[in-house]
Amino acid sequence: MNMRNVFSVVLLVALFAVTVSAAYTPPLPGSFPDSGFSITQLTQQPDRIYPGDHVQLKFSIKNTASAATNVRALVLVPFLSEQQSYVLGDMAVGQESSVLAGFEVPNTTKAGDYTIFVYVIDQRGNRNQVGEMTLIVNEPSLANALFATVTSTEDLYSGGTAEIDMVVKNIGVLPAEDVVAQVQFSSGSSIYALASDRVYVSEIAPGGNATVHFTIGASSSAVAGYYPLSIQLTYKVDKAEQPKVNQSVSLRVLSKASVLITSDRSTATSGASAGLLVTIANTGDTAIRSVYASAASKDFSFVGASDKFIGTLNLDDSATLSLNLIPLNGANGERTVQVSVTYKDPLNIERTQVETITVDGTGASLNGTFGTSASQRFGRTSQQFTILGLDPWLLAGIIIVAIGAFFGYKWVKRREK
Repeated sequence: MNMRNVFSVVLLVALFAVTVSAAYTPPLPGSFPDSGFSITQLTQQPDRIYPGDHVQLKFSIKNTASAATNVRALVLVPFLSEQQSYVLGDMAVGQESSVLAGFEVPNTTKAGDYTIFVYVIDQRGNRNQVGEMTLIVNEPSLANALFATVTSTEDLYSGGTAEIDMVVKNIGVLPAEDVVAQVQFSSGSSIYALASDRVYVSEIAPGGNATVHFTIGASSSAVAGYYPLSIQLTYKVDKAEQPKVNQSVSLRVLSKASVLITSDRSTATSGASAGLLVTIANTGDTAIRSVYASAASKDFSFVGASDKFIGTLNLDDSATLSLNLIPLNGANGERTVQVSVTYKDPLNIERTQVETITVDGTGASLNGTFGTSASQRFGRTSQQFTILGLDPWLLAGIIIVAIGAFFGYKWVKRREK
């Protein structure tokens, strides 16, 4: 025997040892004492059998009665048309001989329990049944034993990223092994996976689940809307690859919708009321619709309307809300007006922003305007008539004094002459 053949034999022995060590040990079949033999050390590979599998049954036959010569074992498999025969040779009492029976389970085999019969034939041709083995053939496919659901998602904005949590659940009766959850995107998609687009889970127990995380990005050109997110699950059961599970969920992409509320407190009004001009500007990156502004205050009453329907504000557009205010009796200290603006973004999600405007205080505020002359302007000192920048009464006094001084000087000169 050359070295190549020796190496082949050693390799086969090593592979067989690994195979046997990983084999499943089913319960021993019931004994038939009248046969004079019994079955021991039964192992089966694979542990779960499906149509199309190659099965190996390894067991030992032990002589429990008297010495026998030219012993043969017969194995009857229901999938085979012919019985399998194995030569055991001469067997003394208590001696054991190994049998390795291999066969294929046809792809057309239906799931269920099948019986394998084992017989022994001695030198006189006596045929005695040694035992019966039960072979369980399982369903050929375990497809859709896994399914995924997206349980939590951060808000994903155009040009931004978000973390999503996905739960993969095993609804089968066996562990799912080598599970890979993958998110898939079409070419040119506005959304994409950052870092890895797949997550590996070694095993998910029957009825159990595993949570996987993905980081998803949206391009700056992505318009607000709902985008399909394809999920593919691959896994094995009993080391056998199962059909892929494909799902699709909807991922929402938002636009940055916001408004800026500012005010101008120096608008002219008449009477005892004062004007407040509120400006609402679209500072987001998308148009907003159904814009509605309203004002409320516990310190002021409003002359005329205190709200306004603006409609649509495109990018960088603005609109104004003009308010006429009258202070309420007993409203002391800082006086405020709350301006509320509601609007809808491109996904028809209603948003609200509130700004509190202080309209009381010192200087150019409303504090010095209420209850003053009707000619006074809101936020400014009143403008009076002047001559050369001087008050008319002051100027008249100066003129009278000057005239008196002139005539007094003339009178004194006349007396001296």
